[in-house]
Amino acid sequence: MLLTDEEEAGGAVTAVWRGDPPVVPPRRRRKGARKRRWVLPVLLAAAVIAVFLVLGVLPEQAAAKVTEVTVRAEPTEVGCNGTAEVVATARTNGAPGMIRYRWLRSDGTVSGELTQSVSAHQTEARLVLRWTFNGRGTQRARAVVDILSPTPHTASAAFTYRCR
Repeated sequence: MLLTDEEEAGGAVTAVWRGDPPVVPPRRRRKGARKRRWVLPVLLAAAVIAVFLVLGVLPEQAAAKVTEVTVRAEPTEVGCNGTAEVVATARTNGAPGMIRYRWLRSDGTVSGELTQSVSAHQTEARLVLRWTFNGRGTQRARAVVDILSPTPHTASAAFTYRCR
């Protein structure tokens, strides 16, 4: 004969009242409990692995880096009241990010900090300086690009302004 939970509880209370040791009913297992026992540890292990992948591997791969910088000036000789276009080519590792840089001119002018964004798989960024000259005379000019981050680099190009 099977007893209900209430009847089993009543029998246990009566046994304790009489001084008998308490009767603990056997635990009933639900069907499928053994099969579901592995789910929580597997989910927990997957979560830990995911955290390690995101924190440990992805930042290394996702960080933009400048690998090389070259600078050229066009034209190499600027005529009266002309403008030179100085172009720095920053080669990157192809990861997305921001390049922080500034231009320093031989006349003492500093551009201040500038930024250029690079998208994923973009391996080059063009950083342009336009330098305009006025008046008569000859001047040897130099423009320096100073990459501040993510990877510091410096490069320069020279040209001549000539107006008679």
